[in-house]
Amino acid sequence: MKKILFIISSLDNSGPCKVLENQILAINKSEYEVYVMSFFSGNSNLEKKIENNVKKIICLNTNRLSCLFNPYKIIAVIKKIKPDVVHSHGLLPDYINSKLKNIKKINTLHCNIYSDYCYEYGKLKGKIYVLLHLFVLKKLDKIVCCSRSVLVDMKKSKLKNLQYVRNGIELNYKLNNVNV
Repeated sequence: MKKILFIISSLDNSGPCKVLENQILAINKSEYEVYVMSFFSGNSNLEKKIENNVKKIICLNTNRLSCLFNPYKIIAVIKKIKPDVVHSHGLLPDYINSKLKNIKKINTLHCNIYSDYCYEYGKLKGKIYVLLHLFVLKKLDKIVCCSRSVLVDMKKSKLKNLQYVRNGIELNYKLNNVNV
């Protein structure tokens, strides 16, 4: 049985958590053992929704500085799990994922980092975050953009490991006579 570890900053009410929930609920439990790691505590009911589909949910209750300047404590927890695949969601989880060795490393990119980081943090700080995230993404095996528009914008980064999935469609939602 293969092990998949999902890493996310926190289990809160957000788009990335909804994507994570859909990913976990779609995994065949007889083929994969699923683990979820979050750095910060959240306030969603995601844990209840996925608890029957995961082997373990680990909330580290750490802080951003510890993630950045002492990632090896987090990496030690990951090594105990011995995952075959690590799938990260977000800059800090991607950073930790990029530090791992001999593991398949995947990420879901939930936003257009070029515009969203500058909007969220201002031009200077936003550009620094963009450069940092691009540096980290280059070390991952696969980057899955959450939409075609994010993929198109990310292509200017010259990353070669890009693909996209359409985001925002519930798994149980039925489309009739619609070309997607």
